[in-house]
Amino acid sequence: MVAMVDDATILIVADQTADLIVLEANLSRLGHRIVSASNREETVARLQHEDFAVVLLDSLMARLEGFDTARLIRETGCLAPIIFITALEFAPSEFEQAQTDRGAVDCMVKPFDARALRAKIEGYVDHYRSSFEGRGK
Repeated sequence: MVAMVDDATILIVADQTADLIVLEANLSRLGHRIVSASNREETVARLQHEDFAVVLLDSLMARLEGFDTARLIRETGCLAPIIFITALEFAPSEFEQAQTDRGAVDCMVKPFDARALRAKIEGYVDHYRSSFEGRGK
């Protein structure tokens, strides 16, 4: 099942319930559908059944490493931009590798500015919508 373009969906991948709750609470006011996954199986299942405008991905997960998860996301054919959410700043070489090898487009360090996160998400959702409009869908 593929979501309508007007109903942009955001995927949040994190293994800590508290992180999922905080991200969902901050993004819910945007009015987009939010889907979450806390492990590899849930992530793959979500990606097999719908398209996402953007993926928020915790880079430091105990049970599922963020960079490996980004690779998994790309292997499913998902082309949605990936924003890493992390408690630690990446070294420039680490983020460059995340961009080149795993499709990351951005990174936000916790604690993050909720308004800045929402603005980034809206930008990616707008891009997602315009890419479909350009194809006549």
